[in-house]
Amino acid sequence: MKHVSDAETEAFLRPLPVGDLYGIRRAQAETLRRFGTQSIGQLAALPATTALRVLGRHGRVLQERARGTDHRAIAPSGTPRSCSLRADLAQDVLDGEQLRTTAACLAAELGGRLRLGQQAAGAMSVMVRLAAGRTVSTTWTVAEPSGHTDVLRGATDAILDGFALQRADPPAHGRRRTNRERRAGVHS
Repeated sequence: MKHVSDAETEAFLRPLPVGDLYGIRRAQAETLRRFGTQSIGQLAALPATTALRVLGRHGRVLQERARGTDHRAIAPSGTPRSCSLRADLAQDVLDGEQLRTTAACLAAELGGRLRLGQQAAGAMSVMVRLAAGRTVSTTWTVAEPSGHTDVLRGATDAILDGFALQRADPPAHGRRRTNRERRAGVHS
């Protein structure tokens, strides 16, 4: 991404091909090229009546953009609706306590991210890849959306308990833990 100051906008846009202008359709750019208008700078220099005749009702807006003026509102992107964390272990894990410790670390990191973004988890999903190549996953809806580590750790423990992993079916080297969908208006 390149930042162009207001003072440099016209100079930046001027040499670009007319087809690169935001909002111009391929057919409009082709029509302009047939009339000898190859660059955005040439479109900016056209008389307004010519731009309107050649481009139709959008001619004025496209010509304004060619001159570096865009009246559209800039809206910041919203907060993400989900978040995921992943821990890959170097080898298969037979020790359930090691798996729970890894999951607890992920819950703590997730809680920190949620609190930093003033978000709350409404649900938590955990996916575990088993040594046999099979994957088990489930989602747990928390009683009340939260970004607190203890709540997230409790949800993780409940999910792992539900998996009822046996020594004969230990988790493989990859673990993936994904987080919830944010509930609108709920903050921690």
